[in-house]
Amino acid sequence: HSSIFIPMVGLIFAGDLKAYTYLHNSIKEFVKNVDLVQKLKTAGFSQVTVRSYTFGTVKLYLAIK
Repeated sequence: HSSIFIPMVGLIFAGDLKAYTYLHNSIKEFVKNVDLVQKLKTAGFSQVTVRSYTFGTVKLYLAIK
């Protein structure tokens, strides 16, 4: 759904379909290729938590060092 929704919102509000198509693709690749929680723990962070917003397109990572 986000592959259509995000670019269309970008086209409607910003007039730029291409930039928002890129945004969707970068979100998809980030989720697929990065295990940020594990990287944070390996770097010495503790109490790592992830909160998802906007149907999972936005994630907030919280950690304590």
